[in-house]
Amino acid sequence: MRVEEVSYRKSIFSLMVIAMAYLLANFHRQSMAIMAPFLVEKLGISNSQIGLLGAIVFYIYGLTQIPLGFLLAKFGGRKIIQICLVLLIVGSFFFGRAENFTQLLIGRFLIGLAVSGYYVPGLHLIRQWFDLRHLSYYLGIYLAIGNIGSLLSTSPYEFLLKRFSIPSIYWGFIAFTFLLLLASLFLEDEKIVGKKVESKDQDKALPPYFWGFFISLLFYGLSSYGARQAFFSLWGPLYYTDFLGLDMTRASFLMMVMSIGGIIYSPLSGKLADKIGRHKALLIQSLMIAFFWLLLAFLPRTTPYSLVLVLAFVIGALNITTISNAFTSLTDFAPPALASIFVGIFNAFNFFGSALYMQGLGKYFDYKGSNTQTFSTALLMFFISIVAIVLLNSFFYKKMAKAKVDK
Repeated sequence: MRVEEVSYRKSIFSLMVIAMAYLLANFHRQSMAIMAPFLVEKLGISNSQIGLLGAIVFYIYGLTQIPLGFLLAKFGGRKIIQICLVLLIVGSFFFGRAENFTQLLIGRFLIGLAVSGYYVPGLHLIRQWFDLRHLSYYLGIYLAIGNIGSLLSTSPYEFLLKRFSIPSIYWGFIAFTFLLLLASLFLEDEKIVGKKVESKDQDKALPPYFWGFFISLLFYGLSSYGARQAFFSLWGPLYYTDFLGLDMTRASFLMMVMSIGGIIYSPLSGKLADKIGRHKALLIQSLMIAFFWLLLAFLPRTTPYSLVLVLAFVIGALNITTISNAFTSLTDFAPPALASIFVGIFNAFNFFGSALYMQGLGKYFDYKGSNTQTFSTALLMFFISIVAIVLLNSFFYKKMAKAKVDK
């Protein structure tokens, strides 16, 4: 790709616009966790149905990522984001007016289709607009703003749901989405700001051990991102109420604290990853996340609330940032001609994992009950799967990196 100068100021404006679109995606993905009790009260639906409403967004997200990689390579990120904003307006309209489970499911399907087209195109555009040597930093800013959506889906959303009807709230979402659609018409061209680190591997050749690295990374996304989204987007509040015995107001506040952790730490994590290496940051933070899942599995009900708050902040910070390091580690080695396709496949596994974990846990809780034992088992599964897969991925990464250096 040819290196061209574009406006840095306009690129920053464009980054803010696509980050706000990602904010909406995060909100809609995770809003079911807080909205679930209100839907149960209003429509009398079960945990399994709630699990499906949460999971369908992730199933659709996963199914769209591979074709999205091809479409991205052909049409570019701007057009895809604009189309998805239109779809989100339509999906929000249907969901806001839903009066039964079937209508809710149709609305969530459309919303899932819409929000599936923000993150990967956004990552593609950021790679075009900013110097690759500082990619993790700008991606950290993107994640920090996007994670405000996760924050808004917790206590602030509970506040709104207690005071306004769901249709009224969704009309507000529609208006905000429409403003973003207008702003997206003024995004920067898909060029590169300043000097880009050029790649000599512009062809489709794959480095040795790449397939082992890539396949293990797919299962890392399935396990790590699946665990994260299952907890953040749906079952986290239930953990705090049924495992630790907290009330729903405190539970939703803890979910908000998790989001705050991600917002604060994302840019710092980006700086750290650019400095020590993206995959090294992925390894360290993944093992730390696994440790904290293990800690939550055995956390006693007598744990001081202040300590639970600190744990929520740290878990939120670490979980938000590892997946971005996985994406950048992948694009560091994937040939530029195929990068969008590999990223799309990887993101598909992330969201298939999310859907499977969310729906699977819903069925598990319906069968065994949501109690201390069932949550301990689920969190232990999070711990074991993440540690095993990240170590396997690191083995292939070292082999691939060494082979690239020797070459």
